[in-house]
Amino acid sequence: MLRTERMSAGFSGGYDVRGWGHTYALHFLLRLRAAERVPLGMRREVDESVSWLVGVLAETEIVGTGGWNDRVFERSESFGTALAILSLMRPGMPCPADW
Repeated sequence: MLRTERMSAGFSGGYDVRGWGHTYALHFLLRLRAAERVPLGMRREVDESVSWLVGVLAETEIVGTGGWNDRVFERSESFGTALAILSLMRPGMPCPADW
């Protein structure tokens, strides 16, 4: 599902937006799962992708200060952290009221 070069694990330095892709993919898949909208026959693939994405986020956390970002500049070091934290917490959170 997500096993393409552009979604590979790691950080190449400079401006690398894979972290955003990992975070948004995790958030989307967890919401899909919580809403019980995973397409038939894809539950295992979704579950494996969720586990893989959590592992990728764990591996790419900024060492020392924590957080996630798409570039390595001190002034914006944790720019991607908010959604990453929300996504990592998502499995234990209830569904929004409109679901």
